[in-house]
Amino acid sequence: MSATSVRRAASIVMANSAAEITVIYPLIELREDTISPLRSWTREQTLARERYRVIAVFAEADRAQAAAMEPLLGQNDELLPVPDRSFAAMMNAGIARARTPWLVMTEGHCIAQPGSLDEVVRWIETNPNAQIGNFELAHVSRNIVNSMVARWYDETLAQWRTPPNWEHAISGGFAIRASLLDEVGPMEPAFEAFSPHVQSARLHSRGVKVTNLPGAAVIHLDERSMTEFYDSTRRYTRGEFIARSQIDPAFMERHFGDPYLWTNRARLERGTARAMMRALVIAARTNPGRSAALADAFASLLGEAAGGVRLRIALNRLMLAFYAMAIERLPMPDETRFRHFLRSHQRAARLAQLQWLHGNPMPPAAVPAEGRRAIEALGPGDIVGVHGLEEFQGRRFRWTEAVAMIRMAPRQTACELRLETGGIRGDPLASLIVVVIAGRALPPKYCTSDDKGMLTVHLPAPFAAAAKGGVVLVCEPLAPAREGMPDPRTLGLPIISIAIHTLP
Repeated sequence: MSATSVRRAASIVMANSAAEITVIYPLIELREDTISPLRSWTREQTLARERYRVIAVFAEADRAQAAAMEPLLGQNDELLPVPDRSFAAMMNAGIARARTPWLVMTEGHCIAQPGSLDEVVRWIETNPNAQIGNFELAHVSRNIVNSMVARWYDETLAQWRTPPNWEHAISGGFAIRASLLDEVGPMEPAFEAFSPHVQSARLHSRGVKVTNLPGAAVIHLDERSMTEFYDSTRRYTRGEFIARSQIDPAFMERHFGDPYLWTNRARLERGTARAMMRALVIAARTNPGRSAALADAFASLLGEAAGGVRLRIALNRLMLAFYAMAIERLPMPDETRFRHFLRSHQRAARLAQLQWLHGNPMPPAAVPAEGRRAIEALGPGDIVGVHGLEEFQGRRFRWTEAVAMIRMAPRQTACELRLETGGIRGDPLASLIVVVIAGRALPPKYCTSDDKGMLTVHLPAPFAAAAKGGVVLVCEPLAPAREGMPDPRTLGLPIISIAIHTLP
């Protein structure tokens, strides 16, 4: 750090007494304009300079770049080094140095509009109970990719603001009462680009209200190429899966939904996929009239059973390369191009998920023991082939797919497997095609139900002993879309709880 920076840092404690706001600016992901974003905070705001300060945080590896930008800083501003380029680590370091009652958080590729900090002060003064205020996110579209990324951002923010979703703090620009961060702690650098969203969720879970801050805005310099956009998607998705591996599953699903691959990652194991495919073949043989209805379920398992995760990773990489070329270079209507853009974003996220799961195999599951367990207490190793949690008449449940596997410890004596469906799909026996264990169909006489929707699967001793490989249920596929509902899923049985009871 230069002598100028040292003198400036030494005077900060005295100067802070007049400052009300600290802007935390990370010198990372500056994209095509390395000067305008920082200058927009330090030189171009209409708010009196003594009322705020800027902490520009940089990675040690970027010291030369930071030194070149130092002339943009004001007398009370500060250049703050951190060991690496982690966005979360940079923001945490800046917050720890701020010592003002309010903070403004932003990203390195955001240009503040001149009156933004004046609007922050006005908002604070007129809203004494204010907690978090989001800036407006504007965009400048210089090419095809810019324009699509801008539209995607706008649609994503609109979705966050629509119930039952919740309003996130927008990383590009928001004001926050500093004391709120003392309650939830710092961002977690290990969560990469997902870390701000975890912190925002923790604030939301404490009842913190996020509102729009009128008049305050930043221009977000969007990704310029599909490669850049895929990289942003990869870092966010990888961070999300890291967070899911460390944070309470109920918290994550409540705030961020239920990624299909995360919940059903046991299906990526070839043995599991093959066992489920064998069950489908048996179902088709024993019920030929239902073969056509089960074809889609068979096809969805084929790639996992044949090639495993590596093949799916390779195919997704190939498809992303094709999408990038088509979106950036081929002539097509705008709406068609945007549809391809959305599909490629989903595929980029799926590739990142597969790569993380390939590098982080699921540990051996603790198979369900004796007794009843609610569906939300069952993990990916317990039941395979399910959708996200839902609620019906105050009770939480998951829909299975047309084929689902329940894992249980093998037993030397007969037992019962009780599946509570709550009658959500009527009599579960009417939907159940076959139960398969170790490649053998369980005789239908061993499956019964009652008027409350409890499906009881009686496992004689030989079947109970063979259950180590899983109990596979094949059901008549239910497609809500065929009934005109906006739900593209294929459903099996609704499961509220699963109970295992050893028989005398």
